[in-house]
Amino acid sequence: MTNRIHEIVVRDHRLDPAESEVWITVEPEELTDSTRIAGRLMGPRCPYSSTVEVAYPLRPWKREDEGNDSKSLTMRVIIPEASLWEPESPFLYQGPVELWQDEALCERVQLSHGLRVLTLGPRGIRVNGRPFTIEGVQGDRFTEDELFRLRQAGCNLLLASVNAQTLRLWETADRFGFLMLGRIVDRETWELAGTLRQHPCCLGWVITPELMNHEILQAVRFSPLSFGRSHLVGCEINPLSLGPLPDGVQFVVCEEVLLPLLVNHPQPKIVLADREFDELEAPDVLGWIFSGRTDQ
Repeated sequence: MTNRIHEIVVRDHRLDPAESEVWITVEPEELTDSTRIAGRLMGPRCPYSSTVEVAYPLRPWKREDEGNDSKSLTMRVIIPEASLWEPESPFLYQGPVELWQDEALCERVQLSHGLRVLTLGPRGIRVNGRPFTIEGVQGDRFTEDELFRLRQAGCNLLLASVNAQTLRLWETADRFGFLMLGRIVDRETWELAGTLRQHPCCLGWVITPELMNHEILQAVRFSPLSFGRSHLVGCEINPLSLGPLPDGVQFVVCEEVLLPLLVNHPQPKIVLADREFDELEAPDVLGWIFSGRTDQ
């Protein structure tokens, strides 16, 4: 029989300087006793560093809750002294994941994965435990030359719309070392954003005030967008949406002119500015996104 891969989910089970462990769960269209998964991750790879690549094979493993009725197979990859992904050094581990059925290769998918830890606490955003201040731009289309120039200028984040035309931008951001905020503007883009959730560049999502209600917030935070990768959820606010926001909103995105009206606002702020900030005076400002760029 022939078989196909329905879904692959990659999770960082353990991030340890001495040894990291990655879980790769594959759900095939059909799962029988003669279905098996093979493959490897190779790395680390980084465009800004010379590295010695090592192949790490996928090893069979079965969770306690995966009984006979399970529809998926879980593999694990052990990476000693793993290199973590971060904007300064975006290390990636890449390689094939193969689905075999009755000793025949049915499908091979190329996987790319970066190991990283993202948190938002009282002292702001931390990536792999290090403080991170946003210096970003917004736009949906960038050439590689533009991204190189932005990186050299100190830019570390891109704010882009979530749509079919921008999906490749997340892949490019993984390689170049930009964090990504995806703007969700309608109900259709929740599910599309779900395909981006496992990119190491994915900082999180910005939802427009019109969509910000409890039902949509729960959908974005827990199903399917949060599965397998930590991320943040924020709301873009305007003068008509300065009231209380639902529980679970972790930050707000606002124009610079609104900052005086948000002194007592509980969520930290990301500022849309038409200039770069010389200093971030407000203690709850996570950074700025330059709003002067427009796509042609």
